[in-house]
This record gives sequence, structure tokens and C-alpha cells, in this order.
Amino acid sequence: MKKVVYFLISSSLFISCKKVNNAEVTTTTKDTQELVDTADVDIKDQVFDINSIPVSSADLGDFPFFCAPNDAKYINNVKPKDFDFIVFATPNDIFEVEGKTFRAWIHNENGKEVTSRYLFKSYDDAILKAGGVKVFEGNLTEERLKKYQELVTYKGSDGTFIPAGDSQMVCYVINHASGPIYIVYEKKGYPSASIQIVQQAAFKQTIERITSDKI
Repeated sequence: MKKVVYFLISSSLFISCKKVNNAEVTTTTKDTQELVDTADVDIKDQVFDINSIPVSSADLGDFPFFCAPNDAKYINNVKPKDFDFIVFATPNDIFEVEGKTFRAWIHNENGKEVTSRYLFKSYDDAILKAGGVKVFEGNLTEERLKKYQELVTYKGSDGTFIPAGDSQMVCYVINHASGPIYIVYEKKGYPSASIQIVQQAAFKQTIERITSDKI
């Protein structure tokens, strides 16, 4: 599993970020001036916290926010669901996120050729520019994979995949002013992919008690 984390975890250290040779590093206290490459940080004991991610006010347009890139399309006429869930992974947890949901397969359009690299870079760039943060990238193995399979009761529908073998799971969060957005992208070596998007929102009950004046 790649240990790549772009979000900040609650800490007593004063942290400032720099770019050195295209790698993100952090500077701890001024006394030590120690540089730490985040790609090598052991994050197994760190806890994901949406509140540690800067709030984005980017204009994202309408849900699901991201169209398919040129020469690609969402297949099977998929549509957003007002309330559903996706299963999301962080370096140390797997959990459900509920809200307005979109899940889709991404394929080439009209016989035009696309590559897996093109698809991934298209979404990765768009999500990061929208204020997104990558919180997990890699495969799920053993107990984590078992837990994922138990939670993904929607498996078999559009946009679902098993994050093992050639299919890696790339998880992003946009802590948007209109509500947190969680994104799961399937990264693999084939010219297709899938994406799952949910804007987190609480369930709203619409069932009311029947009274005689409503019959």
C-alpha cells in the first residue's frame, strides 16, 4: 500500500509545507528544522479527521460535479441518487458515507481509444484543483478487504469494484463549504475505470403518521 497522505492530522507540532524535488515535505519546529517526506511517514496510528482538511469554496457546479473527460463517457445511463452510500477507505479505517450518491463505470466513447493513465490524470487533476485531498491509494488486503466486501452491499451495480489485484482504490475528500464530498476512484491498468461520489448529508425521514384528514 502506498503511504501517501495529503491531509493534516491533529498535532502539537507547528507544521509548514514546502515542495522539494516534487515531493511534499514538512518542517517541524524551527529548532530542529527537520524535513520529513510524507511518502515515508508511518501513518498506521493516525486518525482521519475531515475537520483537519481546509474548507474549499470552489465553484463545482451541479452534482456529481465531474463529467467524463473527452473521448470517454459514463455508461448504462447512470443517474444520481438522492440518498445512498459508498464505502470509503483511509489508511486505518473503512466506513460508509451516506448522502447524495453517484456511481458509474467510465468507458471510451464512439470507439475512440483512451488509456487508464489519461482517465486517472483527468480526474486526479480535476479533484485536486477543486480543493480535494488524496487520503488513500492502494489495494485492500486481508481483514480490510474482508470488511470492505461485507460493507459493499451494492456490489454488482454501476461503479463498484473490488480494490485488490490490478484494481487500486484511490480515495479523495473535498471538505467543501456546501458539505463534505467523498470520492472513490478505481485505478487500474485497463482503458476503463469507475468512480463513486457522495456528498455527505444526513438522512431525512419522509414517512409521516397517517391521520384521518390525509386519507
